[in-house]
Parts: sequence; structure tokens; C-alpha cells
Amino acid sequence: MKLGWTALAATILVLLATSAFIVFRASQMLRLFETAISPSSVTADADEAIKKLDAYHGKRATDLLVRIAIADREFVDDRQDLAIRLTGEKNDPSALATLASLLQPHIELGRREAVAKALQKSICTTECVLSILHYEERLWCCHSDQESVLALISDQSTRSYIEKEHGEMLALLDTALVRNGPSTVQVLRDVYGLGSPSPSPFALHVVASLHLRRACPALAKSEYQLLDSSQKDEIEGLLKDLNCTGDNKH
Repeated sequence: MKLGWTALAATILVLLATSAFIVFRASQMLRLFETAISPSSVTADADEAIKKLDAYHGKRATDLLVRIAIADREFVDDRQDLAIRLTGEKNDPSALATLASLLQPHIELGRREAVAKALQKSICTTECVLSILHYEERLWCCHSDQESVLALISDQSTRSYIEKEHGEMLALLDTALVRNGPSTVQVLRDVYGLGSPSPSPFALHVVASLHLRRACPALAKSEYQLLDSSQKDEIEGLLKDLNCTGDNKH
């Protein structure tokens, strides 16, 4: 009986110790998060807090890094870029999909670049691909392929640097779309009508610019059902350029 009570007491102590550790761990992570997210924290302190937070394993730590990355605050340093880079190294597709929501023309170029680089680290889900395509569609149809800040800059070397960075970011995003081809085609089908009688011009643009042979079956299906005859030559040209064989068309 005495041994039974001893074992019970030991179990209770272990449970209490485990609970205390979990609470302590959570409080430590929250303290690091608050340091990193505070605009009053100097860069060195914020960066150190982010790196220490990254050392923790588990969803809670990743979620806090993501919250730092997407926070709508005007920091004068690149702490959010650091949070994005470290999140990308977590190999968490769900976290990457959240980061991809930062792909908006009004978000500063540095953060968009950091996101584009992070997307090279892991799987880009359909939600992630949707964010990339939505961003690229806005540039394609509405905002032109330039940074709005260029209108305020007259120095040619600075303009050239920004244009180069912008171009490299778009190239990385295209790489992510190609590497995650099945998800890209799925979004082009579900959202942009590829494979339907009325494929959007943007869907055809994406297939052409990425040389996306995986899209051949959907492209052929659109050709067969096409409602707008003005798209016929473009789709036939794409089928030829992509070398879509008879097997691809079924």
C-alpha cells in the first residue's frame, strides 16, 4: 500500500513539474514575442528575441514568428524580414501560406522579397499559390510591372536597383509556381477558368510565361469547348509551343 502511495505521489509530482514547465515555456516565448514586436525595442534586442524564439520547437513558436512577420507596424529595421526567413526554415506549409498573404503591392518590397525567398523552402499549398497568382494578376492587369515608389525616385542607379530587386522577386515567385505545378494548375482551373469554355486571359498568360506543360490537358479542354473564338489562335499557339501531344489532350 505504501508503495502504491509513493508511486501516486511521484506521478503527481511529474505532472506538476510538466505543467510548470509548459507554463514557463509559454511565458518565455510570449516575453520574446513582446520584445520583438515592440517598436521601442532596438534592432539588436528584437533580432536576438526573434532568434531565441526560433530556437523553440512546435506550432506555438512558429505562430508567434508568423505574427511578427505579418504585423501591421512600421518598424525602421528589417526584423520582420528575419522573422519571415526563419519561418520559412520551419518547413511548415500552413505558415508559408500565411506569409504569402503579404504579397500585396502596398507591402514594402523588402518583405515581399523575404516572402518570395521563404517560399523556396517548402511546399506551397493551393492557398499559398492563390496568393501568388492574385498578386501577379494585380501587377499584370492593374499596377504594371513596377514598384509605385519609382515615381518618387529620380536617381537612375537607385531606380535600376529597385527594378532589379523587383524582377528577382517575381522570378522567385514564378519558380515557386512551377515547382508546385499541381497546385498552380488547380488554382488556374478553379479560380481562373482554365479548362472551361471561358478561360481568363490571365490564366493563358500564366501558362505561357511559365511554359507550364502540366496545364496541357486543361488547355486542350478549353480549346475544345471554347466560347470566345477570339481566344482560339492564342490557345492553339500555346498548345503548339508547349508541345502538347495527343496524350496530353485527353
